[in-house]
Amino acid sequence: MVKASLHLDEITPHIHAYLVPLDERGKLNCKALFGTRVKMYQLQDSFANALGHLGIVRGVKGSVATHTKVKKYYAAVNQDSQLLDLERCIPQPQAQETSEAYRQRVIKLLSPQLEVINQQLRERDRQNRKLIELKQTASVSEQLRYSLETELYSLKANHERQNLSLSEVAYELGLNHSKHEHNPLSLVMRVNKCNFDDAVVWLRDRFGETVMTHAVSNHALNIVRQTPSSIFTPPIPSPKHLLVVEDYLNQKHSIPQKLLKTLQERGLLYASTDGNAVFIARNLDGRTTGAYLYSLNTSENNFSLYSGSRRSSGWFHLSVGGSNRGLVETAVLNSSPIDALKIMVRNAPHNHRTLYLTLDNENAPLPSEFLKTLTNVVVAMPEKRIMSIRKILPNANAIDVSKYNQQQQFY
Repeated sequence: MVKASLHLDEITPHIHAYLVPLDERGKLNCKALFGTRVKMYQLQDSFANALGHLGIVRGVKGSVATHTKVKKYYAAVNQDSQLLDLERCIPQPQAQETSEAYRQRVIKLLSPQLEVINQQLRERDRQNRKLIELKQTASVSEQLRYSLETELYSLKANHERQNLSLSEVAYELGLNHSKHEHNPLSLVMRVNKCNFDDAVVWLRDRFGETVMTHAVSNHALNIVRQTPSSIFTPPIPSPKHLLVVEDYLNQKHSIPQKLLKTLQERGLLYASTDGNAVFIARNLDGRTTGAYLYSLNTSENNFSLYSGSRRSSGWFHLSVGGSNRGLVETAVLNSSPIDALKIMVRNAPHNHRTLYLTLDNENAPLPSEFLKTLTNVVVAMPEKRIMSIRKILPNANAIDVSKYNQQQQFY
């Protein structure tokens, strides 16, 4: 077998197989592969048996039918219908002509017309079979259309049933009208003097779970549509605590004063009024989405999320090296803002633009679409995190920070 090519660009899918008939000795021997007429019959029989479940029928054994070229076939099919005038077409016998000679002469004379007629009849049979198939397809399509229309009617009916009107609820509550209310839940809570949970149960008991669920959904939508989206407000800076934060990060984690000043100027690090270090989280467009608080007053020195932060919308990140307007070539993923700064210091100087991005938890979302565009992604995290990230970024270079040599660079 040299090559097998599957063709799916035609009505009938098929495979072109290219064979070189080599025998056991490696010699070209077509007869050894396909054999005699008997072996050809056996091959055709086995092929028909293998495809019998598809409705494919074997050709007639010993048929004397000849192959007609496609162009010749359709030329005959597209001709005008042939009508045989036997009185005109059949010749008169010639003197001393034998019956066999006369028979052969008639066959030769009528064969062209009969061939055209036979091909047109075969084409008509094919068209009739195709018409039957189309009718069957149309019948199935009609049944499907009817089924979909029935389902659509049912959905419309259910949707209309889900739209619970205030008048229905007011009637059930014993009211003649429902003034100053915009939705069924508010009406039930006001009249029954109950809380939200009790109002939900009341609607379910009177109108069923489906209607109740729709009413609760509409109530929630009305609330969010009438309430403007909240804007994150970071903690208030406290200049008097800033020196303590700087000294701690410099002495405890060996982060240079110059880098700390740069972070302050960019608004990414400062001190809060309660003495915490504040690390600002942003999306990749630079919009502030949250803040991490690092407590200097506890022995654990854990990070906490500031109230109102949108944790899944952004990260603590910063880019260094190369041109300020240069494209990021490398991303280093890490576990905390302090880790990001410590690793950045170890990797200095940076010959090209490098992004340091913090993933604070195993559930933290990755900016995967952006990271996939980079030539180099380094995961500087414990082994467990490396495995989970590699499921999303298979080409990421993994470095376990627990085994990291301070004198070694990541790239």
